[in-house]
Amino acid sequence: MTILLGALRNAIFTLVLLMGSAVTFAADDQVKEDVAKFSKECSKFREDHIQEMRDLHVKHINEMYDRKLANVRELEELYKQLKPGDKTHNKALREQIKEKQDSFKKEEEKNRKEFKENVLKKKNKEFQEAMKTRMKEMKSKYKD
Repeated sequence: MTILLGALRNAIFTLVLLMGSAVTFAADDQVKEDVAKFSKECSKFREDHIQEMRDLHVKHINEMYDRKLANVRELEELYKQLKPGDKTHNKALREQIKEKQDSFKKEEEKNRKEFKENVLKKKNKEFQEAMKTRMKEMKSKYKD
């Protein structure tokens, strides 16, 4: 007898679910379409962000190599001034070369750090905030 009651209860529960779900099929299809559209928009947004970050990196690297080339040319000019046998003059030039190399190294380190802190982190934070906003808007659209 209890098996029969359990089966009847399950049948009634299934019938109620089917009746309720028949009403929501159209709404579910709309939700699925909206979610698919939102997903595509988010993917495009991410791809655009990645491309923007890539472009920033490329620009920064090109500028860095331009500075390196200028530094190498400057050092070459100093190396050309070295004279065989003139120890005091050569020693002063070597110190000047070493000083320029060290200052260039510190300057490049500072530039990389500034780029990371002021450009990359700022852009990533903006992207994350925009994504959070988009997600909140999407969730609030379907919140009961």
